[in-house]
Amino acid sequence: AVGLAMRSKPAAEADVAPAGSPEASSVLPAAAPGRPRVVVAPFRNNVAGAEDAWLGGGLSEMLTTDLSRSPGLEVIATQRLEDLAALSGRGSEGSLDRATTTELARWAGADVVVVGSVFRAGGRYRIDAQGYDTRTGAVRIARKVEGTDLFPMVDELTEGLLRGLAAGAGGLPGGDVATTASREAFRRYSRAASLYGAVRYDDAAAELRAALDLDPAFALARERLGLALAAEGKTDEAVAAFDAALATPNRMPDRDRRLAEALRDLYGRGDVDGAIAKLEDLVGSWPDATDAYVWWARALARFKGDRLGATRQLRRAIDRDPNFLPALAELASQLAEIGESAGARSILEDAARRNPGARHDLERLLRRYASGP
Repeated sequence: AVGLAMRSKPAAEADVAPAGSPEASSVLPAAAPGRPRVVVAPFRNNVAGAEDAWLGGGLSEMLTTDLSRSPGLEVIATQRLEDLAALSGRGSEGSLDRATTTELARWAGADVVVVGSVFRAGGRYRIDAQGYDTRTGAVRIARKVEGTDLFPMVDELTEGLLRGLAAGAGGLPGGDVATTASREAFRRYSRAASLYGAVRYDDAAAELRAALDLDPAFALARERLGLALAAEGKTDEAVAAFDAALATPNRMPDRDRRLAEALRDLYGRGDVDGAIAKLEDLVGSWPDATDAYVWWARALARFKGDRLGATRQLRRAIDRDPNFLPALAELASQLAEIGESAGARSILEDAARRNPGARHDLERLLRRYASGP
């Protein structure tokens, strides 16, 4: 059983955002009753060696993926914390102390933030994790796992966190793990997620293909490959990737499975209305699923000619994550397609000012519109 013992305060009792905080413009709307929000911060990596440098972000990604399979939780992407850290001028989220990380998680609308550390002594790993109530700072759950194989350890940690946060809601669905047993495949997958977020879809696809060479049963990587290919306009290849991922649907979190089904309907079956209905249902269950808004906008603009509706969905994505480059890039692209290159440049220049860490990728996009009116 899954759930959390605490709930967000009613709007009338909610804490007032501190002066200068990004909360007023960036906080997510209230969680649905019975579906508290959890965010996993990047873990502190105390393991030396370049081959293990990925563990801090990789462990948080694995836990986020596994926790997302619980119908009793709404899991916020870790990137949300990093964006809020940048907006608040507090530096890199990975370098922040626990109290500041908890505050950022509260700004993000989370009820609980999971923080942790990973250590290695000889050939054995130890992962420590704690879940903090973002309103009170109290520890709600603490778990420690040890072993030589990280992937079973993460599964054990996930189950422990779910049991510790249990309050009678639905539990983790049965079936295979949602990720992979290959460390190198997961490292490639994590790298691909960063590249996709930077709108480097072709590079993301290359990393995902490398991950799938290492583990052909890695369904979530195959679903993400479909997204990257569809974003590049390679829709036939994308549909093949979605079909392959959906052949083992229990190896994907429900929200990823539903996104794959919607895009397979859109590009493989030509069922535009059905795909849009599935995307609308998806964001109804996961309002922070920013990628789904972007695909909804693409369906409206490219298949329905409804640019106003598309812009509305992109604005919904940007409201939830002002630094989500796929949404910003899509909005800029749609403006450029109707001759508004100046507007496209303005959107990206503003994003570069607010998000210095993404300046290189944003400048690459800006060059597309440099010769426009």
